[in-house]
Amino acid sequence: NWENDIYSVAKNSDCLVILTEWTEFKSMDLKKISDIMNKPIIIDFRNLFSLDEMEKLKIEYHSIGREAVNFNKETK
Repeated sequence: NWENDIYSVAKNSDCLVILTEWTEFKSMDLKKISDIMNKPIIIDFRNLFSLDEMEKLKIEYHSIGREAVNFNKETK
C-alpha cells in the first residue's frame, strides 16, 4: 500500500528502516512512532537520532557505526 506520511507507514509495523535524512524523518515525533508501532524497532542508515533519546523511549535502535539500543537481548 502507498501511504502519504511517516505515521501511516509506521502504524502497526514491526520495524521502520530509515534510508534518507529528509526533514520529515529527522523531525518525526519518536514518542508517537513508538506508540503506534507493533514493536518499536528502528534501523537508521543516516544516524538521525541520539542513542540516549532512543533508550529513554524504549525504542530498539540500530544505526551505522554505533552501539545498538536493544531491549530484547536474551540474558544467559
